[in-house]
Amino acid sequence: MEYQPSLFGDKPPQQMWDEFAASNPEVVAEMEAIAQRMQARVGRVSAKFCFEYWRYLGKARMREKPDGSGEWKLNNNMTCAFADHLAEKYPDMKIERRKRRS
Repeated sequence: MEYQPSLFGDKPPQQMWDEFAASNPEVVAEMEAIAQRMQARVGRVSAKFCFEYWRYLGKARMREKPDGSGEWKLNNNMTCAFADHLAEKYPDMKIERRKRRS
């Protein structure tokens, strides 16, 4: 799929997720745990909910970006990439999926 860059110069969502996950493995593990609890309790998982719930909890601070441009944030553009990550790591997990816009 061709990527259309945003007005803000963001990288493609999959690249952003890969860099985020490499820099913040503890955050990814916490979000995976949220997804697993959601699967057990509700029977399906929403990647968007995992993002919003993690933000609501106000967990750990993110690490600094390698380029020195500040600390990482959970960018909504990475939601589909997180869903892809869950689908790859937990193939039996029922993940609510939407088509990517970018």
